[in-house]
Amino acid sequence: QNYELQTLDEVSIYVDETTFQQSAGEVKKPKFIGVHRKLDICYEDDELLVVNKEVGLLTHPDSSESKHTLITQVHAYLYRQGKLDSTLFLPAPANRLDRNTSGLVLIGKSAGMLHQLNQWIQLRQIEKYYLTNQVDWLEEKDKEIVYNRAYNLMGNIVGEPAGNMNLLDTSDFMFSLYNIQAPYMLLVFWDPDCGHCREEVPKLDSIYRNKWKKQGMRLLGVLMDSIRTDYSKVKPVKENWMKFIREKGLEDWYHGYQTPQMRDADSKANRPGIRQLYDVYQTPTLYLIDKDKKIIAKKITVEQADEIFQAKLNQADMIPGLALHRKNAYRWQSFATAY
Repeated sequence: QNYELQTLDEVSIYVDETTFQQSAGEVKKPKFIGVHRKLDICYEDDELLVVNKEVGLLTHPDSSESKHTLITQVHAYLYRQGKLDSTLFLPAPANRLDRNTSGLVLIGKSAGMLHQLNQWIQLRQIEKYYLTNQVDWLEEKDKEIVYNRAYNLMGNIVGEPAGNMNLLDTSDFMFSLYNIQAPYMLLVFWDPDCGHCREEVPKLDSIYRNKWKKQGMRLLGVLMDSIRTDYSKVKPVKENWMKFIREKGLEDWYHGYQTPQMRDADSKANRPGIRQLYDVYQTPTLYLIDKDKKIIAKKITVEQADEIFQAKLNQADMIPGLALHRKNAYRWQSFATAY
């Protein structure tokens, strides 16, 4: 993978015999006789098909059912439109749902789009949410907590503007996320007492200094701590935070935190706090945003942040046609319901 060919390298390519048989007309084209034709199509273009799968329908054929499956229905639908050429590529789903789960399934109608969809899902640029009814053992108040959690997750959607944050810097001057102007920004929600943060934050800074900064990236570190409403902890927590910043040489970042008073003010005004806005329940949590503060990717690793950022910088070199779908693909939120 990602290997650059060198002089004198030998490349072996395997081609199945049926390819030649199909080209010679030896394999009969599928007729899809008796295949259920009803498809709940939510979106379609030349490269992408988004279908709402119904309950009770398999996504892929298996030993018990080979005809009445979602992908067979998709192939039959495209075949009847004259848009299926099985000698070149068979459209396939980038995600699957269980038989008893309904929801959106993304179908790549070309090899290029299928590859792109799989990459977006792997890098969490397409997200999947499940709201199930299989919790009859929970009381209503507990169900409400779960449902509210699910809707909080949907509050910071990739492709939409990131929620604004009012913060204090290390000198206690107020600023907001939207005051910072940068082509790209990585939001880093972290805590100096978190062991994983102590490993990942210096790694982030190293990549930032050696690569990202000259490419237009800026870093905003947001302190996530356990102060909550304990006002007496503000001073020692802040001192510990600033000590880590100094010791690790993180002065080139933007840094911000909130006091309990600021969080209380948000709560009284019915404004979502940082944890709710960005669904921060573990640290470090990383978000990549663009110059308009729109979310490019969220809850990603350091390695994924670099890969996505480089892909954004090289977006002009993407396969023709795929760039047109990037915005749409970012916005698809696969919302599934199980019964």
